[in-house]
Amino acid sequence: MLMRRYLPLTLIALLITLFMNEVYAQAPEGFNYQSVVRDAAGNPVAQKSVTFRFSVIQGLETNNPIYVETSDAETNQNGLVSLVLGAGTPTVGTFSSIPWQTGPFYLKTEVDFKDGAGFVGGETSQMQSVPYALYAKSSSSSYWSINQGGSIYPSNGGNVGIGTSTPNGMLEVKGTDSDPTVPLFEVKDINGNPVFAVYPDGVEVTVDMAATGRPAKGGFAVSGRNSTRGTTTDIMRVTPDSTTVYIGNVVGRPAKGGFAVSGRNSTRAGLTSNILTISPDSTRIYTADPTKGFGIGQTAGVAATNYLRLTPNNYFIGQQTGYSINKGQYNVFLGYQAGYSTTGYHDDMDPTDGDNNIFIGYQAGFANTVGEQNLYIGAFSGKNNTNGSVNTFVGSLTGQNNTGYGNTFLGAMAGGSNQSNSGYRNTFIGCYSGWANTSGSDNVFIGRESGTSNTTGNYNVYIGHLAGLSNSAGTGNVFIGRAAGQNETGSNKLYIANNSTQALMQGDFSAKTLTINGAALAVSWSVLSDMRLKTNIVTIPNALSKVLNLRGVNFVWKDSTMKRTQMGFIAQEAEKVIPEVVNYSKEDDKYTMQYAPVTALLVEAMKEQQKTIDQLKKDNEELRKQVKEILDLLKATKK
Repeated sequence: MLMRRYLPLTLIALLITLFMNEVYAQAPEGFNYQSVVRDAAGNPVAQKSVTFRFSVIQGLETNNPIYVETSDAETNQNGLVSLVLGAGTPTVGTFSSIPWQTGPFYLKTEVDFKDGAGFVGGETSQMQSVPYALYAKSSSSSYWSINQGGSIYPSNGGNVGIGTSTPNGMLEVKGTDSDPTVPLFEVKDINGNPVFAVYPDGVEVTVDMAATGRPAKGGFAVSGRNSTRGTTTDIMRVTPDSTTVYIGNVVGRPAKGGFAVSGRNSTRAGLTSNILTISPDSTRIYTADPTKGFGIGQTAGVAATNYLRLTPNNYFIGQQTGYSINKGQYNVFLGYQAGYSTTGYHDDMDPTDGDNNIFIGYQAGFANTVGEQNLYIGAFSGKNNTNGSVNTFVGSLTGQNNTGYGNTFLGAMAGGSNQSNSGYRNTFIGCYSGWANTSGSDNVFIGRESGTSNTTGNYNVYIGHLAGLSNSAGTGNVFIGRAAGQNETGSNKLYIANNSTQALMQGDFSAKTLTINGAALAVSWSVLSDMRLKTNIVTIPNALSKVLNLRGVNFVWKDSTMKRTQMGFIAQEAEKVIPEVVNYSKEDDKYTMQYAPVTALLVEAMKEQQKTIDQLKKDNEELRKQVKEILDLLKATKK
């Protein structure tokens, strides 16, 4: 049916705005209604004539309507229609006879798209508030008045309560919903977007990023005004991109214009010194004690807590940062409990213990006591290192449990498992690289998850994602490339690869052996041929034809000490027939060829040839039988 092309009407706004037929204190006979008409795909139906039918239901939603009217309308380019409910053509009852004071009331909305389907939709919703002027008109005694300008005010001069019957002030709004996300009071713009909202636990001002009115470019402003209440200038402005306090550049206190906090003597009269000054050219905080410096903290609760401490010796920003500091100096700690345990110990033997550390992040360097020249950046980085020095940990959880020295860990959780790690002089770069290390030292792991399982191995170099992933105790290994040596668990091994199953080169430093898995310039070598290492195994097709198209040649190498005649193939020719065994190196601009695989081709070619020979033998035998039969028949005829 045609009506299925349209969705039920969706109310965007039911504006209970008074419809004034006259400018005098006369009760209105209607209220504004807006709706967007949409099709079955949810798209607005634009520029279309429709007819609305409104039904007002009293008491229960299932009751018969006490008032019904129809109104013709034309949707605009956005599918929006604007009507006055009460100004249409009544079909049941009269609008003026609706007893608004005895609710509740429900509004049923239907629409006729004039496509032969009649009225469709039938959405019914409760009218949460009755237009006040309509209620006032129908109630037996009104406490409200309307002036000639259309404003409403209490006739008895009393207070107004919303959600309460005993308002304490001129206007009191009391919440009735326990949901903290439901506003007590809300102001919206013409498009229905919240501008100002009051919630049970806060106030929200929403700024239009594209606004061009007051305050300029959208925002919130506090402005000064003169004795005539006219606005003169902004004092403070909050906009989407800044918060600004304006200070007049005038003569007087504070000097040169600005804002100042100053100390004074016991007589509370003479000003002795500035503590804080804000002027057009600077903001300054002055401290008299050369060691205590400047701080921000919390005094309430069980114990005082510092959030900010800036002294000539150390800079601490964050709750309980540098909490235990004693002798340590020239440290920078930033983040909750960063450097919490750092004390510092200075004597003739260790004059700089606990100095020159930089800890940035939640509990970064938390347990450090006398370690020096460390750089920890990231939540929990170097958390449990107590006295290690010259470490560099960058990334969340990097070196969390490391207690060694001279390490460089870069990347989230690099060298940072839950196990104690006493390794030293390691370089782990990449997320999870060296993650499980416990005592291994002098290792270089570069790449995500490189050397992840290493615990006690030393002197290893793993470069590449997953390189050396499974090796936990091996030493002296060199793995280069993605997943190189991923499954190797031994020591003194060499892998150059870009996958975990087949290395291009692998070797054993102890045995002094090297295996090259691919084409290379060489005199001879053994080639792996283990079935367990192969897949997609098929018999070589058309082997005899390929052999017949190959050309075997004798030749002499141009640049070689071997001047005698050689035997072989020309790679460029063979490539056209058996490209599987021919390789070209762009770097060297040379062709190479694997001779060993040609043997397999020759074997299959001989098989094909033998098959042909066997078939010819069979055909020949058949012909011999046929000839014999013919001769026997001729002999019988002569008789």
